[in-house]
Amino acid sequence: MSYKELTIWGTLGVTIGLLIYYLTGINSLQTNGNLSQDTMVSYLYKVVITAVILEIIMQSVLAGIKHKEADLGDDERDKLIELKSAKLGHWLTSAIILMCVFLATQIERVSDRMLLPEVSDLYNIMHYLIIGFLISEIITTASKVYFYRRDS
Repeated sequence: MSYKELTIWGTLGVTIGLLIYYLTGINSLQTNGNLSQDTMVSYLYKVVITAVILEIIMQSVLAGIKHKEADLGDDERDKLIELKSAKLGHWLTSAIILMCVFLATQIERVSDRMLLPEVSDLYNIMHYLIIGFLISEIITTASKVYFYRRDS
């Protein structure tokens, strides 16, 4: 496997792991009765810091293992795959944002049916956006894997 493919697989693994880590952490806070706006924000900071650290470690290890390929630039195929994948992720991100805008305009009607009743509606919408962005990133990265595997 090429360096580019390995980094894509690594990013996919990190992103899926982060989604699971975020969801299980929020669920754990909610189950234990510790979920509040402050704990949600501090947990979100923890998730972001973990994401940065894991991505740095993964990229550094792969660059060390495949140091000759890591210095090479992208070719036309890489750029085309990047554009196709970004297009898919953009559509999903746009749909998630529109859904959250719709929720914000209908907040009086859906306020009592939000996923996290312990926090305000604004934090619920933020929760949906975070999940949506992570899923969008997973779709983008998974489509890169698909396009690389399809062309090989």
